Amino acid sequence: MLFRSVLLGAAKREPVPVQFETIGTVQPVASVTLRPRVEGQILEVLFADGALVKAGDVLVRLDSRGIDAQVRQAEATVQRTTAQLEQAQRDVSRNEALAANEFASKVNLENAKTQVATYTAQLTSDRAALENLRVTQSYYTISAPISGRAGVAGLKPGNIAKTGDGSVPFTIINQISPIYVAFSTPQRFLPDLKGALSDKGSSVEATIQGVGEKVKGKIAVIDNAVDTASGTVMVRAVFDNEKEALWPGRSEEHTSE
Repeated sequence: MLFRSVLLGAAKREPVPVQFETIGTVQPVASVTLRPRVEGQILEVLFADGALVKAGDVLVRLDSRGIDAQVRQAEATVQRTTAQLEQAQRDVSRNEALAANEFASKVNLENAKTQVATYTAQLTSDRAALENLRVTQSYYTISAPISGRAGVAGLKPGNIAKTGDGSVPFTIINQISPIYVAFSTPQRFLPDLKGALSDKGSSVEATIQGVGEKVKGKIAVIDNAVDTASGTVMVRAVFDNEKEALWPGRSEEHTSE
């Protein structure tokens, strides 16, 4: 009779990994609709349709000749008021010396001090007006507020840019890297999902439909309320997406572990 020895190990209690599959939708982490803040004719559109842009890149220039002239006029006004204030300050110094030697009345000294106060207030007002014009002037050069991929340009050189929520935007910029994938999960998985937020070993795997390529990410955000109608909670996973495998709006299959 043949006998074989069997090596037995001690039983241990360990957590069992939780894994589930669902369908998610790719969403940009940030999306900006670029609209004009002032009205004017478009001189230049400095990006190509669908181009990658970086925060701070100049994308559009408007005709700013009118506001440029107003800024120069305001700068001249500040210079004039500054000169008047300096003259008034010299008058105060002169009248103080004369009043000390009783060669001038105190009335003249007080009048000179009043002039200083008047021009000081005027200079403050002039500088504020100049700063306001410079802020408005900056609106004629439109830069990318975020890094991402631009859409199709809604306006071309020669068009008149209009303000307002109903106006035609210059473009829409979607942040592509990193990027979110949003998906709903049954509320019974909520404790595991909350643990996965702090667990460095947890992951979310996205399978790109029609391609089969898989990319890995991490759970980033869990919604602060359960949808009582469906009994599910919305979750967002974040992916580096450096190769742009994930594209906003696409539906992908996801496995969460």
